[in-house]
Amino acid sequence: MSHNHCQGHCHGHGHDHHGSCSAHGESCEGHHHECCGECGHHHHPVVEKDFAHQLLEMADEAWMEILKDKIKSKILESSGAHLDQLAKLVSDSNKERWKHKIAGNAVANDYRDKFSEFFDHA
Repeated sequence: MSHNHCQGHCHGHGHDHHGSCSAHGESCEGHHHECCGECGHHHHPVVEKDFAHQLLEMADEAWMEILKDKIKSKILESSGAHLDQLAKLVSDSNKERWKHKIAGNAVANDYRDKFSEFFDHA
């Protein structure tokens, strides 16, 4: 993309020129500097490199997510019924554990109430 319409100063080459970057036979493109002014196009090689790297990392993450979904699909295909049974066993056991916790809390609360009553009547 040519930036022949850049206005203002072009920095980074040891000199300033006013007006268009191409006024001296140069274009903004290909220069590793900012062309500022009204054109609104800025060249930041480090930022562009970081962004390009971030996109590659995002592509790696997407690839891993897709692979993870494929693995899940294969596990469900080969072991889904067995995993359903295991999930039920764990879920049922957890439910019973909470029943006991709640009952234990009720017993503890009953004890505290009786203990408080004892000292209230003393």
